[in-house]
Amino acid sequence: MRRVATVLLVGVLLVLGLVPAALALDRRDGDRITVAAGETVDDDLILTGVVVSIEGTVKGDVIAFAQVVNVAGTIEGNLVAMGQTVYVNGRVGGSVYAVAQGLQVKGQVEGSLVSFGQDTEIDRDAAVGGSWIGFGNGLRAKGSVGRGVLAFAQDLRLNNTVSGDVEAWAGRLTLGRNAAIEGAVTYHSEQEAVIESGAQAGAVKFVPRESRSSRAATAVPGVRQAVRFAGFLVVGLILLALLPGMRTRFPRAVVRHPWQSPLLGLAALVAVPAVAVLLMTTVVGAPLGLLALLLYPVAIYAGQVLLSWTVGRLVADRWRWLGGQHWALIFLAGTLVTTALTELPFIRFACSVVAVVYGLGGLLYALIRRGDEEVAA
Repeated sequence: MRRVATVLLVGVLLVLGLVPAALALDRRDGDRITVAAGETVDDDLILTGVVVSIEGTVKGDVIAFAQVVNVAGTIEGNLVAMGQTVYVNGRVGGSVYAVAQGLQVKGQVEGSLVSFGQDTEIDRDAAVGGSWIGFGNGLRAKGSVGRGVLAFAQDLRLNNTVSGDVEAWAGRLTLGRNAAIEGAVTYHSEQEAVIESGAQAGAVKFVPRESRSSRAATAVPGVRQAVRFAGFLVVGLILLALLPGMRTRFPRAVVRHPWQSPLLGLAALVAVPAVAVLLMTTVVGAPLGLLALLLYPVAIYAGQVLLSWTVGRLVADRWRWLGGQHWALIFLAGTLVTTALTELPFIRFACSVVAVVYGLGGLLYALIRRGDEEVAA
């Protein structure tokens, strides 16, 4: 666990390092955006489009939002990518933070890899110099990982060299015949790992979990989801009634800062717990650290409530009959949409992550920009 904590702390520092740089990014928009082979960009870049291709060299950080993101060239800094499919076939000198349905790494990542998505694959010829923190349905690695692995997946297969510890929460864990885990392997699962002949690992610890079937046998189908939905709806109605100004400021913040909001939300999501723990180790900072930990889940929940309101507001702008209704009905419509998306079988995890980071980031932007809006008014 000490090494896992170190991995997360490194991730916090890397994310925090991205935020100041993000404020000075050059932006390129379009259906197809290409940094051509032989082209060198000496600044940070934000790229939004349908297809984004980086074949040349970028000296700074890259933030890319597109259906397809393909890195075939060199990024000297960090890469933050959100899309349906992300390919890292070139070299990234920093770390990679990717949210994608499919992520494929065939090149070299000198820093760490943080992946959220349905499927992630580290190819045989790929190399990750730092740690790999992976969330998804299927995670597979054939290339080397220079430090540890922290994974949350339905199906995790490691057939590679890992120079640190592995800690995993997985429905199924497989250590392939080419696996060479230098550290310990700790996995939490409903079934024991499959260790193929030839696989090498340090101490292997299996932490059994209660099976879903046994848990479901004692639960009434749909009751938990209905109670959660009703609670979310009630809390949201109270929050929006008590803070009517947020019904305007939050959607405006998300619309005006479509890429900054999730970036800020991701930074806050990772950084706040770590900073709070560090504060609590000091006498002076202990009260602030405790207050931060208490407000942290409240902010995450409030952000998702306000994001549901924003989705409802966007739907109402398209459907005129809904736009003329009471704001509570609009919030109900938005809550139904966001709940449905976060319950879809294959993309619910990615949708939940997007909802959290957009909600938290949008809330912070709405609070930060409040003074600016009041001055402008």
